[in-house]
Amino acid sequence: MTSEAFRAAEATEAVPCPVCGAKTHEVLFEAGDYEYQLPGRFFVSRCRGCGLLFQNPRPPFAEILRYYTEAYEPYKAVGSSLMQRIRRHFLVAPRLEKYRKLAARFERPVDFLDVGCATGELLAELAAMPEFRCQGLEPVPHAAQIARQRGFEVHCATMEEWDMPDGQFDVVSLNHVIEHVPDPKGLAARICRLLRPDGVLTGETPCVDALERLVFGRYWKIYHLPRHLTFFSKELLIRLLREAGFSRVELHLQPAPTTWQGSVRNYLLAGDFPPFVKERFSGQNVALNLAVAPIVFPCAWLGYASIVHFTAYK
Repeated sequence: MTSEAFRAAEATEAVPCPVCGAKTHEVLFEAGDYEYQLPGRFFVSRCRGCGLLFQNPRPPFAEILRYYTEAYEPYKAVGSSLMQRIRRHFLVAPRLEKYRKLAARFERPVDFLDVGCATGELLAELAAMPEFRCQGLEPVPHAAQIARQRGFEVHCATMEEWDMPDGQFDVVSLNHVIEHVPDPKGLAARICRLLRPDGVLTGETPCVDALERLVFGRYWKIYHLPRHLTFFSKELLIRLLREAGFSRVELHLQPAPTTWQGSVRNYLLAGDFPPFVKERFSGQNVALNLAVAPIVFPCAWLGYASIVHFTAYK
């Protein structure tokens, strides 16, 4: 779908802070959908109660879901480009090792749920691990259909719509999902109930403590408007998960050089630059990712990375 054929979301609604419930906020800036160039203007605000950054006012969630078109990157098949091979080596392999360690906690087959499974990439990665019995939950029909065609058990629904009894899972994965939902605390609380007494929630989400947020401002790739609704600091993420019912939360920061390239790309696409300059950054740029690595990795060690991995124990 081209941006010319896409109808922009027009109506907006004010929402309370999803962490503390405060109804007063300060609008920080207005921005567009820089990545996919779909029409619309969106607002990022700071809660006056707890300091959370979140999209407010914002379109109704049903309108935001329209921005998850078939061109959305997570719904595309994983290819074999150099950057994708690097990603699998540095991100996927450690992630699978993490799941192996989680499985070792249980003296039984692990019932696993991937919330927001998209086309089933994580389910495919875990398919070769017999200790896992996997299901997926995905609210976008065309993504869920692709995952089902790959042979995975995937339920097409939001967590609010899904009729699943409590206490059914040992491990729930929430990779880059909690920032997409309108009620992240409600989602986390529902997952806590779905877990068995010794269950574990694991996932990743953007972190506003990142250096590049200060460098790029509204063009920071992680804002990802209008799809990202909530932007957590480490402190507020722990608070939300504890208030949702988890007894212990562990965080680990993850370097992400691609967020620098994506932020540069957003800046160029939003500005009056020659087309050949914009095209130069239209895809993954290995040279730029390598160039920023000496900045990104020390920032993660110092606590200023753009991605935070969380593990929450019931």
